[in-house]
Amino acid sequence: MRKTHEAVKVKGIAKLLLMNVKTGKIDGYREVENVITQLGFQQFIVYGIHANLSSAGLKISHGALSSRIAACSSSQTNLIGETTDAREEVTGTLVGDGTCQSVWSYSVSKATDAAGIGNLGLFNSSSEGVLFACASFDVSTKTTDQTLAITYQQRFAGA
Repeated sequence: MRKTHEAVKVKGIAKLLLMNVKTGKIDGYREVENVITQLGFQQFIVYGIHANLSSAGLKISHGALSSRIAACSSSQTNLIGETTDAREEVTGTLVGDGTCQSVWSYSVSKATDAAGIGNLGLFNSSSEGVLFACASFDVSTKTTDQTLAITYQQRFAGA
């Protein structure tokens, strides 16, 4: 029997680099896998194939941080405990066959909430919007002596 379709797997990797601006040294680095949300898969990937659908595909435009310490789930529709002033516009690029990348950063004055940072996510808007994917990691605190650079890759591959 002829195979009529292939399963598509999506794997996301987020890389966070915390730099101390006073010493010029790296204060922290994390690389974590993500969870694609159900609504994110539908709105960004499935609808994105045809621009004429009523809910035409969405575009990732902003990254956000959260103080949440629990793991992300595919049923999430927002980033619980989203950090004040922590949505930043992303620069999106293709970095290889089947890999798209979103990059954003935080200056010394942003994302310094006392509760720390434990999740990050990708959205289609500077406020509200649809959560495409999120990643969880051990809570970290960003101080006003540090900048934070984030590289978030989504890798698409046939099964």
